[in-house]
Amino acid sequence: MDVHAKTIAVAVAEPEGEVRSLGTIPNRAESIRKLIKKFGSAAKLRSLL
Repeated sequence: MDVHAKTIAVAVAEPEGEVRSLGTIPNRAESIRKLIKKFGSAAKLRSLL
């Protein structure tokens, strides 16, 4: 994620190494929650932050 004051650019690194851009979302808690729900179980997510 590339975080700015108003937006967050989101990308996903697949297990085989491919990186896919998922676009830009507003930098608000509700937008982040909605994005995470799309991926399924939060226990399986990993962040490189």
